[in-house]
Amino acid sequence: MRDPSAPACEAPIATLRGMQPESPAQLLARLAAHCLRHDLPPPQPANRHEIALLRLAVPFELPQDLLHWLSLFRGGVVSLRDIDRFYGTDAQLSIAGELELDPSLAERRWVPIANDGCGDLYCLVCPATGPRPVVFVDHELGSDSAYMVASGLFPFLQVILSEPENDDDPNYEPVYTNPDRFFEADPAAAAIRGFRYAWQE
Repeated sequence: MRDPSAPACEAPIATLRGMQPESPAQLLARLAAHCLRHDLPPPQPANRHEIALLRLAVPFELPQDLLHWLSLFRGGVVSLRDIDRFYGTDAQLSIAGELELDPSLAERRWVPIANDGCGDLYCLVCPATGPRPVVFVDHELGSDSAYMVASGLFPFLQVILSEPENDDDPNYEPVYTNPDRFFEADPAAAAIRGFRYAWQE
């Protein structure tokens, strides 16, 4: 098995129509620039020991794309338009801790990767095989109400980091709530079955 904390290839890993695909390092640089603009601590990587402990604490194998992202960013408060914080290996924002709070997520092999600041979760679906989309889970309605917001981790990060930061726009709507914008930004999502979309609520 490849060491998850070892450097991975920096080739583009998303096919987003209308956007140039960005590598994990490029996404991290954009997140770091956002944190700098908003006087937030810069993203810090998880070390090998932290990643190893997380893998032991989660009752299923974590995918390599998530492990690589954690080797770049261990989680933290980011105050993005739709994301307040990312989960990771950080003790206060632990993926393992969130799974303990809601065992149903672990049963589904859903990994909480982010929180919108209102208690709602973005989770990476981690089946043994097949696509790994990101879904939105409303904290009041539970996982049965979840809907897909991206075809995978890196498409999700690229779209989230591309959203406008102006909170005063009355016409703002997340990409994943509009079918035309959603499939234009993330065409791979159209091939994934078994999940609802936000506009199907």
